[in-house]
Amino acid sequence: MLTRMTLFFICMIGRLPLPLVRALGWLLGMALYLGIRSRRRVVQTNLFLCFPQWSHGEVRRCTRRTFVYFAQAWLDRGWLWYGTPAQALRRLRITGAVAELEGDAPTVIFLPHFVGLDACGVAFTQQLARHFTTIYTDQSNKVADAWMLKGRQRFGRLRLFGRIEGVKPIVAALKKG
Repeated sequence: MLTRMTLFFICMIGRLPLPLVRALGWLLGMALYLGIRSRRRVVQTNLFLCFPQWSHGEVRRCTRRTFVYFAQAWLDRGWLWYGTPAQALRRLRITGAVAELEGDAPTVIFLPHFVGLDACGVAFTQQLARHFTTIYTDQSNKVADAWMLKGRQRFGRLRLFGRIEGVKPIVAALKKG
């Protein structure tokens, strides 16, 4: 359960140097890997199904990395959502087909919804002069829900549509640019 104290802790972690945030994320990720057996089994089962050619060792290593990356991304929200704008600019770089994102032509971007979503959201809304739209799932924990909504809208060019609203509002927003 996410509490205000946990959120304060994450916010304070955002003030630390990035290598220290990464180290704390590694520790938390390993603790989660060791402590949450049921989720570890889910990740391993999915990896075995997706990569049947992988050995048990390869699946175990990838599972550990998944837990570590998840924990690091969770702690990154401290600097993504509460660090200085200059800090985010220093740490986030958009690469690839950036020219395709310029202008206001409706553009659909498929993003991973697990680890890098919030870093990408901050980079896009901070560094690109356009508006963005995304789907959002309401969280059952109202403290967590308010925290995520505020963080994801930090730079103000993101409109979040509730998943329960369906895709019609998103399509309408795309048509409006």
